[in-house]
Amino acid sequence: MNAHGPSHGDQHAADHGPHRRARVQEDEKALYEKIIGRLRQAADGLVPREIAERTGRHPETIRRYLMRGRVGVHFLATFCREYGVNVEWILWGIGPIRRKPSARTPEPPMVVTAEFEVTQGKVVVREVACKPGTIRQAPGKT
Repeated sequence: MNAHGPSHGDQHAADHGPHRRARVQEDEKALYEKIIGRLRQAADGLVPREIAERTGRHPETIRRYLMRGRVGVHFLATFCREYGVNVEWILWGIGPIRRKPSARTPEPPMVVTAEFEVTQGKVVVREVACKPGTIRQAPGKT
């Protein structure tokens, strides 16, 4: 400090003190809360187990993400890719929730399951279901 008020050095120290760190932490917490709110909105109707399977995470990890926040960039990128969510919307609330599919961003793979019955050489389809997902190899098969 000098006779004319705080010196440049004093102001610099004040800008990087505990009050600034607390303000940055509050801003960061508010940003995470907004991101988690948008993540919950995008995941509406999805169960943690399904999200876990498609993002390579454990279902309990997904539950924690949706409850408390603090998600990683890799998870957000994978979630957005798998579910067609606009990354800008998740991070900043800008644009539509869903991104438009393009030649560079293929639709998520679809898994088709069917139940058949074979009687006297005839095949009868009993049930067919189609949903987004990934194909898993049966245990013991290569």
